[in-house]
Amino acid sequence: MKNLNTMKQTLFIYLFFGLSLVKGQAPADWSVNASNYEHFMTFTAVLKVNITEVKNQSNVVAAFHNGEVRGISKTEIINDRTYHFLQVYGNNGDGDITFKAYEAINDTILDVSQTIFFVPSLSFGDPQNPFIFEAENLNMPPVAIAGEDQVIREEKSGLFDGSLSWSSLGDSLTYEWIFDPLISIETPLQSKTVFIAPKIKRDTVLSVFLKVTAPSLKSAFDTLSITVKNNLKPFAIAKADLSQSTKAVTSFGFTDSKVKYIFPNSTIVLDGSESYDPENDSLSFKWSVSQQIALSSETIERPIFTAPANSKDEVIAIILNVSDYELMSNADSVLVMVSDNTAPQVSMTYPKEVIEGDTVFLDGTKTMDKDGDVLQYAWKYPNFITLDDTTKNSTFFVIPPLDADINFQILFGAWDGKLGNIDTIKILARNNNPPIASAGRGFTSREGKRVELDAYYSVDPDGRELSYTWKSVGSSLPNLEGKNPYFELPVINSLKEDYSYELIVSDGVEKDRDNVNITVLKNVPPIASAGSDLYIKKNTETFLFGDKSFDLEKDSLRYMWSTPPEIRLDDSTAANPKFVSPNIPYDSTYTAILKVKDYLYESKPDTVQIFVLADLPPIAKAGTDQIVKPGNTVILDGSKSYDPDNSASFLAHEWSTVTEISPNSFFDDTLLFIAPDYGQDSTLEFSLTVFGLEKSSIEDFINVSIVENYPPHALAGNDTNAVEGSIITLDASESFDLDNPNLSFEWKVLSGTIGRLSKNTNLDDSFQIVSSPTKSKVSIQTPYVVGDGEVFILELTVGDGQKFSKDTINVSVTNNQIPIANAGNDISVKEGQKVYLNGNKSTDPDGSLLTYVWEFPENVRANSNTSPSPYFVAPEIISDSTLIVFLVVNDGTFNSRKDTLQIFISNNISPVVDAGIDRVVISGSLVQLDGTKSYDTDGDSLSFRWVAPEAIKLFNPFSSRPSFFAPVILDSAEFIFSLNVSDGGRDVPPDYVLINTQSISYHVNIALSDSASLNENKQISIDLKASPYVNPKKAELHYAIGGDDSLKIVPMTSEGNLTDYSVVIPQNEVTNKGISYQIFLTDQMNTLHPLGEKQVSIAFEEGSVTSANIFSGYPDGVIEDSWRMISFPGELTLNSTDSILTLSDFIIEDYDKLWKLYTWSGVEWIDAVDIKPGSGYWFNHRKKLPTSLDLSSGKSVDLNKFEFLLRPGWNMIGTPYNFPLKIIFDQDSLIGPYEFLNEEKGWASDYPIRLSPFKSYAVYNSTKEIIQYKVKNYNRDVKTLNLSKRNAFLPVNIGSIDLQIFSDEIVEENNIFGIVESPSFKARMSQPEPPNIVPRTQFSFIDTDKKLVSRHFKISGEGQEWVAKLSIADKSQKITVKPSTIKPFPNGWKAVIINQNENKVYSLDKSFVVNTGQSKSISFVVIAGIEKFISEKILSYDLNIPTEFSLHQNYPNPFNPATTIVYDIPIQGLAQIHIYDVLGRNIRTLTNSFHIPGTYSVIWNGRDANGHKVSAGVYFYRLSTDMHVKTNKMILLK
Repeated sequence: MKNLNTMKQTLFIYLFFGLSLVKGQAPADWSVNASNYEHFMTFTAVLKVNITEVKNQSNVVAAFHNGEVRGISKTEIINDRTYHFLQVYGNNGDGDITFKAYEAINDTILDVSQTIFFVPSLSFGDPQNPFIFEAENLNMPPVAIAGEDQVIREEKSGLFDGSLSWSSLGDSLTYEWIFDPLISIETPLQSKTVFIAPKIKRDTVLSVFLKVTAPSLKSAFDTLSITVKNNLKPFAIAKADLSQSTKAVTSFGFTDSKVKYIFPNSTIVLDGSESYDPENDSLSFKWSVSQQIALSSETIERPIFTAPANSKDEVIAIILNVSDYELMSNADSVLVMVSDNTAPQVSMTYPKEVIEGDTVFLDGTKTMDKDGDVLQYAWKYPNFITLDDTTKNSTFFVIPPLDADINFQILFGAWDGKLGNIDTIKILARNNNPPIASAGRGFTSREGKRVELDAYYSVDPDGRELSYTWKSVGSSLPNLEGKNPYFELPVINSLKEDYSYELIVSDGVEKDRDNVNITVLKNVPPIASAGSDLYIKKNTETFLFGDKSFDLEKDSLRYMWSTPPEIRLDDSTAANPKFVSPNIPYDSTYTAILKVKDYLYESKPDTVQIFVLADLPPIAKAGTDQIVKPGNTVILDGSKSYDPDNSASFLAHEWSTVTEISPNSFFDDTLLFIAPDYGQDSTLEFSLTVFGLEKSSIEDFINVSIVENYPPHALAGNDTNAVEGSIITLDASESFDLDNPNLSFEWKVLSGTIGRLSKNTNLDDSFQIVSSPTKSKVSIQTPYVVGDGEVFILELTVGDGQKFSKDTINVSVTNNQIPIANAGNDISVKEGQKVYLNGNKSTDPDGSLLTYVWEFPENVRANSNTSPSPYFVAPEIISDSTLIVFLVVNDGTFNSRKDTLQIFISNNISPVVDAGIDRVVISGSLVQLDGTKSYDTDGDSLSFRWVAPEAIKLFNPFSSRPSFFAPVILDSAEFIFSLNVSDGGRDVPPDYVLINTQSISYHVNIALSDSASLNENKQISIDLKASPYVNPKKAELHYAIGGDDSLKIVPMTSEGNLTDYSVVIPQNEVTNKGISYQIFLTDQMNTLHPLGEKQVSIAFEEGSVTSANIFSGYPDGVIEDSWRMISFPGELTLNSTDSILTLSDFIIEDYDKLWKLYTWSGVEWIDAVDIKPGSGYWFNHRKKLPTSLDLSSGKSVDLNKFEFLLRPGWNMIGTPYNFPLKIIFDQDSLIGPYEFLNEEKGWASDYPIRLSPFKSYAVYNSTKEIIQYKVKNYNRDVKTLNLSKRNAFLPVNIGSIDLQIFSDEIVEENNIFGIVESPSFKARMSQPEPPNIVPRTQFSFIDTDKKLVSRHFKISGEGQEWVAKLSIADKSQKITVKPSTIKPFPNGWKAVIINQNENKVYSLDKSFVVNTGQSKSISFVVIAGIEKFISEKILSYDLNIPTEFSLHQNYPNPFNPATTIVYDIPIQGLAQIHIYDVLGRNIRTLTNSFHIPGTYSVIWNGRDANGHKVSAGVYFYRLSTDMHVKTNKMILLK
């Protein structure tokens, strides 16, 4: 049967294709002899007929020139596309090439719409971007549409529907279906026919073909594939609602005899609802039972039955079979036991995870029997363990030594004599890993201190509890127990002693050891300071000051004061106790003693004298010591002396006598004298005593140092605090010396116990810090300190080479507190899931910046182990596992303790992603994607994320079934959506679904009812027929007359069936400007569908198109004997030179005599032969009056289809339409359009935005390729620029100038040069001069390719130069060159121009004049840059310029009323000429500007700066530059 079916199919396909591939052949006269031609151009193209790309390999495209065949295509199928490879042959001078297409399926020759100008060696298209030949078949055959491919199962009926087939002419169709012989059909000649899929052994694809016939034409076959699928067995799944039942076993032991049992008379609901058919066929059910039990129904999905009342301990088997339309499933069954006995309930408590050596307790004491039956117990366990007792419900065992981790099960059962139950105990036993001992880092402390040992970092990999034992090694220190024990360090006799402890940790199975070293330093006793002696008045409250007492190690101090009974302290243990001086009749003295004690030692005593006075004596203040040099005036000021009791109304002063000086007086409050010169440094000591009425003061002393050299002043800075191990800077930069700024600096440690400068380095007390002699700052690392910290006294010595000064600074160094690591909270994830860690909550008590180090297991690959927030992907695992991650942070000195993070990883199977099947939808329709067939084997909940193409917005993209509106498009497009599904684990690859969106235009036919006669002033009827699939709600026509800025919108009328619409464009709007229209359909969801834009060419009669219209470029006609650029709108019936202007009386016999018409060949001006729309021409006539241009008959050019074919170089273009056309080029690849005004003004400064009919323009193509520039149909679609100046399109520049040319004959602008920082588009850097048909005086730059350009930009540096040329018309002219700055050059830049014909240099900061004489051209060099660059460039041209600075005698001299002053400037720069009178007053400034090298002249008219005449007499004129000044005399006569 299989072979017979195969033979039938093969024969069918052979016969079908043998008939369907019969086709016509291309005309026999389509041939070309390539040897007759010099050149060829090539096309790689595809052919479209009626907008549809045709694939028949027998189709042919041929090229023609004036009716002669110039090339025939060869076809080849590549990637399901039919390519036409065409060589078009020709010779130089050949013009337009036209094309025809032979359509084999209809044996028809069609006109191709494109016309291509022949350019040798030019290529069009490639396989990736083929050229498209477009043809239109107005007698198009009908189109057969057999419908979408189908999938059907064997022996099922289906429907073939060809009703969407259609005819462009609206003809009625006949249908012919050709079927695979295996398919049974009913009506093969109807649009719809029912068929029966055959019975097959495996899935099979069959082919069906449809051809439709109109009255005269047949369609091509459309093919439909039918996939016939095998029918698959359904699956029966039998279940029962046994919610009132209990699981039990029917025999004692562990045999497989589990059932669910129920009590007699129980009602049971059976459930077959989970049965299914793979093809979703409807199912029928068949239930059967082993006993005589009545089911409520044997054929429904959920029948009910009642357990028999007399059934005791019997098992009932209920069997289910399901069937689809053909096949029956295998049986499934439910076993139910009926018993009035209640089975025992088993309950077991046990650990789920243990380690070798553990004792494991199994507790089943909660096992019970509701009936009170006596229970028996059974155990089943692996042979590597031994249970203590197997007859009871509880027991224990010990995990033996293991080689590896192991999962094992123990079964526990209870039996009541009839029924039993079993519990399964699952235990994971892990191999014991030995513990890891960590006794911490060694440390230093002082004798007698209480310290802590730290085993914090000791760890057991298995998480078992550890025991800790500390053993003293080689010393009398006590042995200790515990993780962090405390003890007191011994008192030592030497400066330092070392001790050691061994730490032993045990997990109960194995042990590990580690050692820690302890360095004990000798404690330094504190120093007591009772303060300065006190002088106080009787009965006065005051304080003793012991707060200057200190401990070098910064230990806390205890104060102990002792005083005589007269001095009663408020607190003898305070640092600064308070007391009241005794009330005595006479002066008395007392002594107070202070001792301080740190945690261990007591200081030596210090005393303070307390002078209690009945009356206070005056106090002498001699002032501060002074340093002076010999001869200085010295003033000693004792006026600050005073009497504290104010008991004396005045004070007497007495200074000690010094014989070497002669003061004003030794008894005044102020002592004044001159410092004597001793020949060496000396010091004079003075004392001051002041006297009151009863008492005199104690002497106060002051020293006056007399020096030859002032000593330096050392300033070590303020005392500072720092943390151990940190870097601090000692700064002595405020130190100074009054007469010597060159100082040397030296630092050293005076006091303080130096600990370790690093963890492993000890320094002794001789450690010094010495900076460079010329540096006042030095950076040091503070040492590690013991206890609570230490104070270091550092001494600074500053020298000036002769003398030295010292100062000290206290550095208080505190302990660095260990940072605290925080790895975050424990995490639960799935394998493959990204795990994000966060250690940012780690802290440092000192505020130091932290660094991070994470420790990961070997199977973890994190992105970083030093980031505060690393991440990794949870590794693949065999079973649920736990990872342990450690975090240690460091503050630059110390590591923190490890923080531990546990990550629980569960085993995971990745989900399966299914984005659904590919589909075809209509644009604008609501489409729902379907990912519901995605599933997860583990049953995990899934999250969905759909990603749509950029142009589409999804609704609910995170659901399994999101939706979107298919975009409204004019053709068809494919959109790919991706679906990502996650169960929280590892990422899985996405699945994709392709949605092919078809425009609604595929289902709509639009026809012009009067397409054969579209003439001016005749209405146009437009009909639309939509297929039922579209079901439009309404239709509108949007149309525009050529040149209109707005659209007209007209609703289309329907016949009531919502598929046929029509509309009329009135005759008054059908003009020679053409019409463009578009139909918009609104569907039932109010989505607007634009159908493809269409254009209508309108035929016009002769004389209808004329330049006399107001919108023409020449509404008043073309003036005589003057060249003008013209064009001809429309496709003219007569388009040759001898007929184009006959209506304007320009006949071919008068050509060259009365009129001329030239076109541009790309190289030269030639006579025009064929007139083409969109092309430009030069025109001249000699009629006496301006004449209008009247054209012959023709038709308007299709809107939106016209393309300018712009060759490299210059092109002449005009609007192909009889209305002004808005057009804007990018000015990069296409430059222009340039508008020619007249011979005097030349080319306009502005780019026109509209191309006027009958006028033409110049456009430059700066590329090396032909550019096809497509014209927009509606003027409203073209954005209007605010600026149309040509210089608005300059490159981004940093300096530019326009050299504007003026004379009596011409005005020319846009001669621009400048500089840029980086190159821009070439077209913006260098813009060519348009070609002139008549000679004009014109200024041009010459670029590197020797081409004349009107714009030239270069890249900046120190400067640049430009070569330029002034072309002269046929007579002598006086030309003014006016520089106009567009953008200023950079600061320091100037610009000059060299006239190479006359060897003259002009500055471009003002205008200059050029007399052309008889020269036909003048060469120039423009230079811009810094002054040095300009000077060097000018010298390189060997010009005849002055070599010496010179100011010539004015002439005439004497003079009245004016005289000329001539001067020579050899070096460029600022030059000034001033006029002075005999009194030296500046009368007038004649020039004050930048001068380039050259000879200059100025005229003075005898007037001052205000314009007033000056009196006769002698005057001076002075020339001054940066380097020279020269003055001459002149005489002004009356």
